[in-house]
Amino acid sequence: MKKTTKMAAVLAAMSVMVIGAVSTTMAANEGWNGNDDDGWTYVQDGVKVKGWQQINGVWYYFDKSGNMAQDELVTISGQTYYLSQSGAMATGWQRFESDHDIYNELEDDFPNNHDDDTTVIDDFYLYDDEIWLYFDEHGVAAEDKWVKSDAGLWYYFENLVMARSDYSYDIEGNYYGLDENGAMMVGWVRDNEDSRNDRPTGGDDTKAWYYYQSNGKQVVVDGGEKGKWKKIDGTWYYFVAENSNGKKNAILTSTYAKIDKDYFYLNDDGKMATGVTKVAKDTVITGASEVTTKEKVGDAIDVYFAGNGKVESGIKGDSYYISKAIDTNTQHFEKKGTIVSGKTFVGDVKGQLAKNCFVKDGDNLYYIDKYGEMIKNESLEIEFDKTEETYKIVFGSNGKAITGKDAGDKVKAGKTYTVDDAVETEILGVKINVFK
Repeated sequence: MKKTTKMAAVLAAMSVMVIGAVSTTMAANEGWNGNDDDGWTYVQDGVKVKGWQQINGVWYYFDKSGNMAQDELVTISGQTYYLSQSGAMATGWQRFESDHDIYNELEDDFPNNHDDDTTVIDDFYLYDDEIWLYFDEHGVAAEDKWVKSDAGLWYYFENLVMARSDYSYDIEGNYYGLDENGAMMVGWVRDNEDSRNDRPTGGDDTKAWYYYQSNGKQVVVDGGEKGKWKKIDGTWYYFVAENSNGKKNAILTSTYAKIDKDYFYLNDDGKMATGVTKVAKDTVITGASEVTTKEKVGDAIDVYFAGNGKVESGIKGDSYYISKAIDTNTQHFEKKGTIVSGKTFVGDVKGQLAKNCFVKDGDNLYYIDKYGEMIKNESLEIEFDKTEETYKIVFGSNGKAITGKDAGDKVKAGKTYTVDDAVETEILGVKINVFK
């Protein structure tokens, strides 16, 4: 019995020694354990930690087996985090190239640039090399939301990836411009140019201008409409659903256009013209078949536009603006020579300044000289093509041709004229007196 008791005591002592040895070993492995190839764990109070752990001021995440998450995305309670290569929770901007596992993991969820025609750069290369994600100060990834950078620029993340390079990116039914770096556009932006400008500046390479309001929303033409007017910084512009180059929601430029029932001129800068305006050479003419057969303006011409931008015709001040390209209320005549019956002044568009012609306005006849101004207190010497006789027509101080006088009457218009006693004639259906 004593021998057996002694043996039991020895075994008990050995058992205590083994347990002590194990405890000592476990204590020696407190803290970090592992390597970069096999992964890392962290032991605290003899136990592998799990979940979120702040170690030396840095946050890490360990799975249910105690393995540290490393260079991967993890979703916890519906929120996504990125644990970097070192295992530290990432914040701020994170870039992933096309050979990274996270790039491939998210590839099916890349932002949807909705129309190839609106991309800033070639659609094929939009996300070809890299993607960007953003994580806030708590490590939570931006998802389907706007983020404002320290520089004050706004970026949008669809799913988890920053969207970029689109002039008309659809977000909940509103369109925004995102440049090639993803920054939200504001103000005037020119299509297919690397640089931005304060406002449209004209030229053949600037025919697609978009405008983004201060909240980033693009000015767009409502569905089913051909276009819409928008006043920006005191100037009116006309936005079209699609321009001649296939660009959508761009302003109309370099065009004499029929809009609704009236005619307007949008110059090289897209600005609506008012007053007497020089319409540039080669300006495109659209929707104006009822007033002209031309598709473009020839040489530059002066055209009259009212304060509301609508083209107007008729007598304006001391000038006359035609009602259509071939205005039957005009009679071509170059101040001296033979007047040819039926030859009208021929212009390009409605509202163009008439020159070198007689003009009928009601029951009155005027003459517009080569500068586009009516003559006053002056006479014209005319040879009629039918009679081959030469006479003078006298215009008074109001620019009207003298009519209703009897033979022999004296008329003073700059100097004194005597009404011819043998001839009465008419031009454009207006009976006038002629003078010898």
